[in-house]
Amino acid sequence: MERRNSSLANQHKVAHEVFDKVTYNAFLSSYWLGKEEVANKKLLSLIELEKHIGVAEMREFKHTSEQSQQEMRLLLGQLIKEKLIQRVKDAKWFSIVVDEVMDCAILEQLLIYVGYVDEEGKTHFDFDFLEVKDVLETSESADSETLTRIITEELNACSLNLALVCGFGSDGASVMTGKNNGVGSRLQKVCRIMVHSHCINHRLALACSDANDTVKYI
Repeated sequence: MERRNSSLANQHKVAHEVFDKVTYNAFLSSYWLGKEEVANKKLLSLIELEKHIGVAEMREFKHTSEQSQQEMRLLLGQLIKEKLIQRVKDAKWFSIVVDEVMDCAILEQLLIYVGYVDEEGKTHFDFDFLEVKDVLETSESADSETLTRIITEELNACSLNLALVCGFGSDGASVMTGKNNGVGSRLQKVCRIMVHSHCINHRLALACSDANDTVKYI
């Protein structure tokens, strides 16, 4: 077919030559949607735009199924998480912030964030997202023992030393802040230097809620 210089052979050659660039562009497009908080359903629309404005090789992008797009997002998330974990390891000491949320599928989930100071002295205490865990996947109750186990297992899975946690922030609920059996107290048995605090954003939300109820002007 190559000797005959057939159109099929030429088409295959072009597709092979631009495969890496097309794949990179597709992943970059998916990442941009997530970074800008645009619905991931817009990926194919964005790729069509790229074709329209002259990124001709994007015509060779064939992995348009929902499963393929989901795999792309999961791979991006895995890569971002690996880079974050390495930065935390390089920083050595780090803090964690956790919060329980109920998603649209009525699943009880635990969000875990990490804060640290990188090697260049730049602070990351706006906290970077680490993981979201289904609290009731392996337990019948979202009690302090379960939440502590989930946090501990996630840090171990990331090869992050629990003893190096120097700060713990939470929503201030009793399950988190209980003096004897709260998550903070349980973690302090391992993290001896850990400082436990009630998240400032949650405290502000409580204050605003109280103000709404009691201040007529508001």
